[in-house]
Amino acid sequence: MVRDNKGVTLIELLAVLALLTLILTLATSVHLFGQKQMSNQTTQIENQANVRLAINILTKEIRKANSVKASDNVLTINGTDTYKVENHEIKKNGTTLVSLIKELKVSEVEDKNEKKIIINITSISDKNNHEVTLSTEIYIRK
Repeated sequence: MVRDNKGVTLIELLAVLALLTLILTLATSVHLFGQKQMSNQTTQIENQANVRLAINILTKEIRKANSVKASDNVLTINGTDTYKVENHEIKKNGTTLVSLIKELKVSEVEDKNEKKIIINITSISDKNNHEVTLSTEIYIRK
């Protein structure tokens, strides 16, 4: 009696299914980790871009100005334009310029006939409690 064993046994089928399940689980874990990292990095990049944009706008406005005054973290340019943080947004005369900003620190320092404006801007925290802070010093010409 000759037996023809061309089929697959139940144990072989279960072993293959277990291996495929393990491989798919690992692939899904890697994919989800990558998605989470991308989301975190996108938020961090957006916060960095917002802080850089705010620094660039304020620096450009100060350099074009005839007069600059900084007090109580409010920047006043030419006596009419005010820049301050309200509800996590930097606003110019009440109009939003940049969002996702936690803090704007502006101070005015005078030394030896030099006047400078110091600006520190901090973004809101991302999911991992990382904040982005940039600062600059602008010397005012007399």
